[in-house]
Amino acid sequence: MTAVFTWAFVVVAALLILVAVLAVVTIAQLILQSRAGVARDGLERGRTAPEWEADDLGGTRRRSPAPGRWQLLVFADHSLNSFPGVVEGLRALADEAGDELETIVLAREYSREVVGELTVLGVDSPVVLVPNSVYHRYNIRVMPFVVLVGPDGKVGASSLVNHAWQLESLWRLTGKAPAR
Repeated sequence: MTAVFTWAFVVVAALLILVAVLAVVTIAQLILQSRAGVARDGLERGRTAPEWEADDLGGTRRRSPAPGRWQLLVFADHSLNSFPGVVEGLRALADEAGDELETIVLAREYSREVVGELTVLGVDSPVVLVPNSVYHRYNIRVMPFVVLVGPDGKVGASSLVNHAWQLESLWRLTGKAPAR
């Protein structure tokens, strides 16, 4: 009889532990997907940006940070379809900053088939296919996300972007754009 109670206790305890673990995992997922979780994406301003080097789709070698110039790293792929204002903002920022800013679109390797859509959308920046590890090193989970990297290799600003004005605001945070 005591063996039955012992086994019943072990089974109930195991089920309670399983329920507790599932609850913790579910709560963690909800937190990561919330506004607060997304707000923690990207890199903090002033932090050294991770280094990487890869060829763009045209075969030109790209690297970050780029000594002597600012870089706007755009973590996106076909997600830009839903945010035409971001594409307009990228063009406007490129015109405003001129040679002082290099814009590079970083798309995940598995999205090779859809990066052709970027030119149809009007994105004329070089596209570099990168492994997921680059997204992880920059702490990027949602797109489109931008990181402004200064000539010193430090992050000037980073944020999820949905509108052109957000790009302009981030550029202003670096102190490079005149305040309006």
